[in-house]
Amino acid sequence: MRPGNYIEKWRLKRGLSSSEVCKRAGIAPSSLQSVETGKTDPTVSTLSTIAKSLGVPTPWLFSDPEQFELLNLDGPDAEPDLASSVDPVTDAILRAKPNERELFVMLAALIEHGDPKLLRTVETNLRSLMKETRRSPIPWANRQPGNFEPPAD
Repeated sequence: MRPGNYIEKWRLKRGLSSSEVCKRAGIAPSSLQSVETGKTDPTVSTLSTIAKSLGVPTPWLFSDPEQFELLNLDGPDAEPDLASSVDPVTDAILRAKPNERELFVMLAALIEHGDPKLLRTVETNLRSLMKETRRSPIPWANRQPGNFEPPAD
């Protein structure tokens, strides 16, 4: 998929109108429209300007924003630091505890290996783990409000 499709998705995900992105980026509305529709292949500087106006690192314009929802490390209402040149994911890796950094290194090594079967297995296992983390760890968490005592075993 060309970056134009993802730019539009990022814009909509951020709740920004095309005119607001154009104003922030300092580009003509026709330019943004031609990039989003795929009629124009944007230059690197144009992509960088659009990314800054959207508040995302430039490489993220080549990926679907839905893939980055779990990487919102500062909470759903946090505004990105547009002045920072460090990718938020890289920043989180650098700030991680040593044992957590090891997980990033192992995942990067698996990706670098590039074996399709291995990568599918890793992806399947990670998706399974993500489903587990979304489950309520407390069985009584879905009880009606006002009943604060856990059930007797």
